[in-house]
Amino acid sequence: MNEIDHLGASLLAEIAQAQDEAALEQVRIGALGKAGSISALLKTLGAMTPDERKEKGPLINGLRDQVQTALSARKEALAEAALEARLSAETIDVSLPVREGPDNPSGTSLIFGEFKAENDLRSSATVAFMELPGVRSSP
Repeated sequence: MNEIDHLGASLLAEIAQAQDEAALEQVRIGALGKAGSISALLKTLGAMTPDERKEKGPLINGLRDQVQTALSARKEALAEAALEARLSAETIDVSLPVREGPDNPSGTSLIFGEFKAENDLRSSATVAFMELPGVRSSP
């Protein structure tokens, strides 16, 4: 097993063991950051002979792509697990009745309030009409 394969196996194991996004970010920085292990390998390509570059260049770039893919997959899995944990903790029992109060009236209260307001309006209009001159009330 050469140095590149060993580094790849080590980084993939660290990615798999990351328990949260902060730990995963630390692995990413350690591998792909400015002073990361894969970045250091990429910097050595300039000092290699053309034959060495043809041999090791695709291996190093392949390792970088493999690590980036693993990081993305693990980040997505951690985000999905966090969302699942949040959703399982936040349960709402929709079978419970709505709590009525001044800030949260029920649908029935709203309809009854509209009906009562309309009835009050009709009553006051009838009273106003009855008070007009020349209008008699029915016997």
